Amino acid sequence: DIDPDEEAFLLWIAREGVVAPVPKPWKECTEGDETFYNNEETQESMWDHPLDAHYRSLVVKYRALGPEKEPKAKMSGSKAGGPSVLTR
Repeated sequence: DIDPDEEAFLLWIAREGVVAPVPKPWKECTEGDETFYNNEETQESMWDHPLDAHYRSLVVKYRALGPEKEPKAKMSGSKAGGPSVLTR
């Protein structure tokens, strides 16, 4: 978990992860009020967003680097040369 008071420099990762689209071949599904993800090719299902592990690894990486190493551009695909978080 990111502590917003102590680790504000990591909040860009959380913001990006929350709005990340579900990558193919995954599909977001609901059952009642629960959301899960289904891989349409393998029929594998899971509760976590398929990109959660990726964003968790970014938290580990940038936490270790500290706030002074925070990327200048925080959204993938930016022209400023920020981190390439996802390629879709």
